[in-house]
Amino acid sequence: MQIKLLLVCAAAAVALCSCEEAPSSSVASEEKPRPQTTAVQTQPVEIKEYGFPEFVEDKATSDMLSNVISSGFDPAAAESFLDVSPFEDYNCDRCLGGEYYTFFEEDYIGVLDSNGALLVKPDKYTGADMVSKDLIRLSYPEKSGKKPDLLLVNKYTSRIVSDMEAQKTEIVTILTGDRNNNQYALSVRGQSATDAYDSIEKLSSSQVVTNKPFSEIYKAVIGNQCYFLVLDEYRNITVCEAPYALISFKLAGQYGQCYILNNDDHSELLKMIHSFGSETISVKPSKDESLDYIRIESGLNIGEKRTITMSPDGFCLTETGSEAEGINRFFALYPKETFVDLVSWVNEVVSKEYVH
Repeated sequence: MQIKLLLVCAAAAVALCSCEEAPSSSVASEEKPRPQTTAVQTQPVEIKEYGFPEFVEDKATSDMLSNVISSGFDPAAAESFLDVSPFEDYNCDRCLGGEYYTFFEEDYIGVLDSNGALLVKPDKYTGADMVSKDLIRLSYPEKSGKKPDLLLVNKYTSRIVSDMEAQKTEIVTILTGDRNNNQYALSVRGQSATDAYDSIEKLSSSQVVTNKPFSEIYKAVIGNQCYFLVLDEYRNITVCEAPYALISFKLAGQYGQCYILNNDDHSELLKMIHSFGSETISVKPSKDESLDYIRIESGLNIGEKRTITMSPDGFCLTETGSEAEGINRFFALYPKETFVDLVSWVNEVVSKEYVH
C-alpha cells in the first residue's frame, strides 16, 4: 500500500513539472524568436572619382616665381603723358616717376626735375625712360650704336653712373632692439630696398626653376616663411613666396607637377596628412607601374625634408631625411579615400595660388 502511494505521488510530480515548463517555453518563443542566420555579403568600398587638375596643364604651375607678393617697380605706372606742361619755358610731354619731366628740342630730349631745373640738356639723347625708382635710361640715336647711359636721380642730386654702379647690390645688417638678434635686408645702391629677414642667401640660377628673366635671386627667411627676392638688370626687386613643396602625380594617364607656394596652404597640407589614420606595415607592397600616384616633397627651401608617395590602393611610402644624413623609409596603409582627398585638395586649394 505504501509503495503504491509513492508511485502515485511521483506521477503527479512529473505531471506538475510538465505543466510549469510548457507555458514558460511558449512565452520565450514569443518574446525571443530564434535568430535567422544569413550569409554576410561584404560590399566593396566605392572610391570617389578623381581627375587630372586642369590648372596643372598651365606651364606656370611649374614655375617657382609664380606667387608674386610685391613688385618693386612698374615701368608702365612710372610714365604718364601730359596735356599741359607745368613749365612756361618748356613744352613737356611726359612725367617720369611723378618727379621728372621730358621735353624735346628738335630731335633731342631733355629732362627737368619737379622744380624746373635742367638735369639733361637736349643735345645728344633721343629717348628717356624710367627703368627704376632712381634710374632714368637715356638713349642715343639708333644709328650711333652706343649703349644707353643711366641717370641716377634723387631729390637732391643727379648724375650719370656706370653699369657697375647701377648694378651695385649688397647685404646690410640691421640690429634689432636687443642687439643679439641680427636681421638682414637687401640694399641696392646704398639704400635699403627690402624688409628685414632672419637670413638672406644668394642662390645660383640652377637652384630656381622658372621661365622668367632675372639678374640675381636671393632666398630670404623670416620665421617659418620663405621668399625669393628677384632682381632684374636694373636691380628692381620683386618678392615672390618661395615653394615649400613639390607635388608630382600621374592621374588618369597624365603626368603633372605643381608647387605649393603659400605657407598657410603648406601648413594645412601637413596637418591633413598627419590626421590620416594609418597602420605601419613591414611588407613591401608589390610594384604596379600602371597605378596612379601622388607624390609630395616637402622641405624644398625650409623645414624637414619629407616625401610621401601614395597610390589609390592605400599604400604610402614615406621618406624622411636627406642623402647626406641618411634617408629613413617606411610603408603605411591608409584608407583608400585619402588618395582622392589629396587629389581633391590639390585641385581645390593649390589651384588658387595660380589665379594671378
